[in-house]
Amino acid sequence: MEAGHSQCTTPTSVDLDEADIEKMLHLYDEFFFDGHVYQRIAGRITYRFSTRMTRTGGRVKYDRRKKTYELVLSRSLIMRPFIEKGHHYLVNGIRVTSSIEAMMCIMEHELVHILEFELYGRSSCGKRRFKTLARAIFGHTDTKHTLRTDGRNGGTRDLSVGTRVRFEHRGAMFTGTITRITKRATVVPDASCKGQYQRFYVPLDMLSVLSE
Repeated sequence: MEAGHSQCTTPTSVDLDEADIEKMLHLYDEFFFDGHVYQRIAGRITYRFSTRMTRTGGRVKYDRRKKTYELVLSRSLIMRPFIEKGHHYLVNGIRVTSSIEAMMCIMEHELVHILEFELYGRSSCGKRRFKTLARAIFGHTDTKHTLRTDGRNGGTRDLSVGTRVRFEHRGAMFTGTITRITKRATVVPDASCKGQYQRFYVPLDMLSVLSE
């Protein structure tokens, strides 16, 4: 998501304001939806950053009576995790390494909410329809994030969906593949060691990445 140059470095944390939210929404709408989304909601949406949201990356407030939207993004979760370079996180199953990348993934998630509200009058990221739209349009494999306001990388290290890992369970060692990451990883064990287990829910700090 970031362009690299031989003689300069790209900052991982940048100062953002409400104008950046609106600009990013316009860019996404133009690139993915040919401008049709904003045509529908023009004059009915406002934007702001919140300093109080420390767990939720973003939120769309929809007033069904007035049919208006308020798009709110967490300043803390977008800015603070990237003050020090070298940290990476997962947002919607996608690895991010900067404030801009985190904001992009959060914006994508909220755009799907807006789409559902406009088309169906309701939206839930826990439902199949939302997940299908998010995956088809933006390639999201999850609806959660591992962003942390204390600047730590949340134990994700080199973990991502598709990573092969090793872990211990009840005194036995297992290997498998990560299919989902939230506060824990969902791991589908290898066929050779499945036994009675179809999947495991493993704390991130108990996983070891298998070398290729």
